[in-house]
Amino acid sequence: MRTFKAHDFLEFRSFNFSMYPSYVTELEEYRWKPIIIAETLAEFGAIWYMDSSVVFEKSDLSHVHQLISCRNEVHIRTTLLRFLDLRSSL
Repeated sequence: MRTFKAHDFLEFRSFNFSMYPSYVTELEEYRWKPIIIAETLAEFGAIWYMDSSVVFEKSDLSHVHQLISCRNEVHIRTTLLRFLDLRSSL
């Protein structure tokens, strides 16, 4: 973590498990993962998702950043909006 925290373009947040059903706290079941992805997409419109299974074959990822940056308009799918509305009713 110390290595990652040295980069100011990364942001670390705590996940608020209390907003979700108790089964989400079973970390080894990964039920929290799609929730985090959906929340982040709703906030930013685009994300780079990486976990331990991701292997980079190139060291220069600027082309990926350019693809994300060139979008003039971000559209959130209505299914995602409905999911976020459901979450607020828990």
